[in-house]
Amino acid sequence: MATPEQDNEPENALDASDLPRLARILTKLRRQVDSQGKAAIDRVLAERRLFLSPCKAPTRFRFNGFGTTTVGRFDQDPEAGTYITTYALSALWIPIIPLK
Repeated sequence: MATPEQDNEPENALDASDLPRLARILTKLRRQVDSQGKAAIDRVLAERRLFLSPCKAPTRFRFNGFGTTTVGRFDQDPEAGTYITTYALSALWIPIIPLK
């Protein structure tokens, strides 16, 4: 049985504007609801932009192929001219470890 604190967890995350935490809570909650609830949560989680906050452009620097870079363009929004990308550590010009 969920405690009152756990019942308010999504609301608290939303009030604190902690959107990544809200996505984790919804993912956990998905395991506890019926198929209709799962479908609704899946529709919300499919909109990745809802859980991201804008950030300034990361520093991209490589020296002899080692450093950081951005990889890919996902969920492009032509109206806003924005997209989601992955910031990664690279070695010999190959992205190795995603950082953000």
